[in-house]
Amino acid sequence: MNDDRRRKTGPDPKADDPKGKTRPDSRSGPKGRVEFGEKTHPGPKGPREESRPTTKRIETWPLEKLKPHQRQDANFHPLPAPELDALADDMRRNGQNTPVEVTPDGRVVDGHQRLRAAERLGWDEVQVLVRYDLAGDEFAIERRMIEANLHRRQLDALDRVRLARRMLEIEERREPGGLSRYDEQDLRDRIGEMLGMSGRNVQRYLNILNAPMEVQRAHSQGRLSMKLAERVARLGEADREEIAAEIAAGGDPVEVVVAHLPEAAPAEVDPDREYELLLAAGTRADGALDGREEEVRGGMDLDQENVMWTRVMALIKRLIARNKALKKQRAATMREVHDFLQGNGRS
Repeated sequence: MNDDRRRKTGPDPKADDPKGKTRPDSRSGPKGRVEFGEKTHPGPKGPREESRPTTKRIETWPLEKLKPHQRQDANFHPLPAPELDALADDMRRNGQNTPVEVTPDGRVVDGHQRLRAAERLGWDEVQVLVRYDLAGDEFAIERRMIEANLHRRQLDALDRVRLARRMLEIEERREPGGLSRYDEQDLRDRIGEMLGMSGRNVQRYLNILNAPMEVQRAHSQGRLSMKLAERVARLGEADREEIAAEIAAGGDPVEVVVAHLPEAAPAEVDPDREYELLLAAGTRADGALDGREEEVRGGMDLDQENVMWTRVMALIKRLIARNKALKKQRAATMREVHDFLQGNGRS
């Protein structure tokens, strides 16, 4: 194997000891490996095989032995190409500073993007941290995968709701989508409390999670509105699959979605009725929120909410101007009626 095709790793853990002895707080494993002493037991398991290690251990594995975790694409978006290029360039110049965390059967728990970068660089092997302590507990493995990425990725509101929902499912040891109706009723409030988000916004994001991942990704990238993403989630499976395929093939998300939506007859709007509803909502909000503005948590997308409030304020200014004009018109009408009545009285 050529040296330029081997992975570059950080300093040798034995480099500071010329005699090659391990430090007092570590234990020697097979040659070229360092075994960590910490043991964790994330959940109940079957009878343990005495020959199987139950710790975490750093080893060197060929890339061909590694594979993505089966839930990676369902939980996370892939790293954009420019960021992956930057990661690969950093690894080329500085080597692999952090091991790829894997299960004993080679599934990646943490480090999918490092693995992709190593493949781009043409490396044959990488340093891995083998989680023997998680073997046999699929829920613990996925929980660790999510926890490892929560603080390393630029997660938007939809991402956080997706991961919070999955963490609550794991807590109940349920498969994806396996919560009961009772659990689902509790889900919205718990996620809202976890993320500091209103229940209404949480429900809208939960609705979008029923859409294909391509649609979710388009929304996270700002290429598809929340309203259109929600409408996709309500379509039949065949339509959802077609939309996902067309977006994945490079189609504009908005154009693709609109083309698949059923044509609806324009809804008739009663301006006076809408005005009454707006006035009632404003009256109720004024009474409930006056002096309690600091208690409002708002949603996760505050920029979008501020844009909406700006539009609402502009609408209110126009309505106020309209009311003033109507007041003048009514006063003029009343004067005309009064003068007419006075004139008829004199005659």
